Amino acid sequence: MNCVADSVREKLFAKYNKGEFWLKEIVFLRNIVSIEGVHVNPNKIEAIVEWISPRSVIEVAEGFATIVAPLTKFLQKKEEFA
Repeated sequence: MNCVADSVREKLFAKYNKGEFWLKEIVFLRNIVSIEGVHVNPNKIEAIVEWISPRSVIEVAEGFATIVAPLTKFLQKKEEFA
């Protein structure tokens, strides 16, 4: 709003029909900006929020193995570090 006010003061005008005024929140750089502050867009983190939490030690171990397997393979073989 300060930029708009500065533009009007400098006799640079903005067309009312091209602007969006009195919005409670806007999307800016993929985040939601409102009077309360900047928040993550819920649509962008929906998949993460809906992840099912592991319910047993076995499920945790399976998930851990999936993540660690490529790292273990990299450390055991004589791969070039890029």
